Amino acid sequence: MNLLIAEDERINQLYLSHLLKRAGHTVMIASDGEAVLETLCEHSFDAILMDIEMPKIDGAEATRRIRAGQSGMTSKSVPIIALSAHSAACDHEAFLAAGASDVLTKPVDEHDLLSRLDRIGNGVQ
Repeated sequence: MNLLIAEDERINQLYLSHLLKRAGHTVMIASDGEAVLETLCEHSFDAILMDIEMPKIDGAEATRRIRAGQSGMTSKSVPIIALSAHSAACDHEAFLAAGASDVLTKPVDEHDLLSRLDRIGNGVQ
C-alpha cells in the first residue's frame, strides 16, 4: 500500500516508517496537519495514519477538512487511521465523529496495525 504517515514526533515517524517499509509498504511523512492537506493535493494514498495531536492543524481538524474535500475530492474518502495516546472510549468516539475510519492507541501494536491495513487493502473497513 501507498501510505501517508501524519506524525510530528521524529521517533514515531521512524518507528512507523520502518515497520511499514519492512512489511512492503511505501510511505511518505507529513509532520503536521497543514502538510497533510498540502500533500494530499499532490499525491494519492491508500490510507493515512493520522496522529491526533500535531502542530498547526491537529489530526482531528485535518481529518474533518479531508472529509469536506478541502484537499481534493479524490482524497475525500481515503481511509484514515487515527493514532492517539488517549485510550478512553469517548476520545475514540470523537475521532470517529471527526471522520476517522479507525482508531489505534499509541504505542501502536505492529500486528494490530498491519492487520487493520490488511483489511483496508482487502476493501474491508
